[in-house]
Amino acid sequence: MGENQICIKQGHSEWTYFVAAVVGSWSSTVHVTVENLPPGAVVTQSDQIPPGSNHTNPNGSTTINGWVFVEFDPLPIGVYTAQMTASDGTQTLSNPITITVKERCY
Repeated sequence: MGENQICIKQGHSEWTYFVAAVVGSWSSTVHVTVENLPPGAVVTQSDQIPPGSNHTNPNGSTTINGWVFVEFDPLPIGVYTAQMTASDGTQTLSNPITITVKERCY
């Protein structure tokens, strides 16, 4: 999984999604979600990846297999850090998500 980041315009509600490439082999369902979201943000849908595998291709590309949809209420200007996690119940991997709220996003 790699780092995700998003910019949200101050005073606006936002709907978005975050993606992950869970790599390796696993024998149990992997649950992908986002934790430690700012106040008023909710996960509206998260993925469950069935037992299987995902490996980096010889050309360096990797298939995205984890999706999490999130809805944000208006937030004050600032930088927030959430965590995208993938867990099969035995092992948990996580990566940060940087959520920046600004007057303008470019």
